[in-house]
Amino acid sequence: MPYLPGAFQVKLIVEGMTCGHCVKAVTSAIQKLDGNARVVVDLPARSVRINGAVTPQQATQAIQDCGYNVTGSAEET
Repeated sequence: MPYLPGAFQVKLIVEGMTCGHCVKAVTSAIQKLDGNARVVVDLPARSVRINGAVTPQQATQAIQDCGYNVTGSAEET
């Protein structure tokens, strides 16, 4: 994922995502916070990578509001 200067690089581990609808729901929730955010959902790895003006806390809340369980996170550099 290309890096956006000045943006957060976040990786979240998310339980409960199983299909394309899950990908769309999570991506949409993050992009409502930052329309320019780059979001990559990896279903087999149960991970969501975000590059944008979204803090790990904001991303976690948005994903949980979609009904998924965030079980871990790591801010990336």
